[in-house]
Amino acid sequence: VLHKVNISGGPLNATLNARIADSFDTRSLTAQLNARTGPVNDLVPPVTNYRPPDQPLVIEANLVPAKDRIHIDATLADTRLQVQGNTGMKAPVRLQIEAQGPSLDQLGHLEGLQWPAGAFLAKAELSLTDSQTHLDIHELKVGDATAKGSLDISGDQKPVVDLHLVTQGFNSRHLPSRPQATTSEDSQEPQAAASRAIPDTALPLNILDRFNGRVRLEANAVSEPDPLVP
Repeated sequence: VLHKVNISGGPLNATLNARIADSFDTRSLTAQLNARTGPVNDLVPPVTNYRPPDQPLVIEANLVPAKDRIHIDATLADTRLQVQGNTGMKAPVRLQIEAQGPSLDQLGHLEGLQWPAGAFLAKAELSLTDSQTHLDIHELKVGDATAKGSLDISGDQKPVVDLHLVTQGFNSRHLPSRPQATTSEDSQEPQAAASRAIPDTALPLNILDRFNGRVRLEANAVSEPDPLVP
């Protein structure tokens, strides 16, 4: 039995193919979804200080409930995301995640800040249970910066977030930074803030009321960027 459904309207165009090998036996179900959205900035609700990308998102998903497997392949401009693993129907959710692209700019822009330069790569494994979310970060790379670690989230009313990152070398240019300001003879505004390792940006402290957390960063070496090297 083969069913094909076309969905089109607003910012979404999608095709769903579902097949049941044995009539009325949902255990033999397989499904494939192909979808293309409009520009992401038309889909994402407003987020303070964040501007989503204006590119469409293309998604291909395959689901095989009998084998408790799912595979998702999504692309945004030249950025690609792959997710595959257990859906949680027979065992706890366990997903392998890989994302890569030529620049973090393709994921959107932060107001007043610019992402670290260079291609990025992330490889991780996500595990979900009723009481905890665990993310093993096998590899995290942006430009020449590399790290690995873990993220744990537990609790319901006020979650506890624990982030642990280990890097061989940390440099402040690996952080988001303010764009270089242009100077003129008429400008009297001090430029000292532009050279700070951590940008002088207001933090959304109200978010901190929603969870408890701990961040641990381990680095074998810490350095500052060479001012003579762009």
